[in-house]
Amino acid sequence: MTTARTIRQRVHDDFVREIRDTARRRLAQHGLQALSLRAVAREIGVTSSALYRYFPGREALLNALVDDAHHDAADVVEQRIADCGPATAAVRWRTACHALRAWAHAHPHEFALLHAPAPRPDTPAPGSSRIPLLLADILVGQGDGDGVPRMLTGWAQLVGAITLETSGLLRDYDDTCFSHSVDLMAALLLPGPDAR
Repeated sequence: MTTARTIRQRVHDDFVREIRDTARRRLAQHGLQALSLRAVAREIGVTSSALYRYFPGREALLNALVDDAHHDAADVVEQRIADCGPATAAVRWRTACHALRAWAHAHPHEFALLHAPAPRPDTPAPGSSRIPLLLADILVGQGDGDGVPRMLTGWAQLVGAITLETSGLLRDYDDTCFSHSVDLMAALLLPGPDAR
């Protein structure tokens, strides 16, 4: 009985993963407007009613994609910070900012999902706090006061800069400009010598 349940659970988990992967691929190729359970079902080769057993509607699928994107972006940022080793707060801050920007450019539709109004704002994606917590970890203990206001300020500036860039509003915002912005953020958020 346990083995049968385990096999059923694995089949279930594999199918849910295929649905989410297909939806992410459609999102990347065609944008948010082209994402529907019917289109995903057609690409997988099943009826749309089969998908409703796993996701009761488009909103549920979008919530799952938002959470996947939060985790994917956070995994990249976390790994890049870890690769820094025992670096200064400023180096880790710059690394985190550039890692998120690189991820956003590689996944513009998913990045847009991260900061769009949630399909159900009363149920935030579980992964939505991971990057802010990584940034808070860099900033907490850097000077007087609480690191949370600094983290929120830095997070807002970072997301704003990347959003303006990925949306095409800052077409000439190149690596040098972004690096300069990140340096200004570090000077604002980190005290004295820690900002270098």
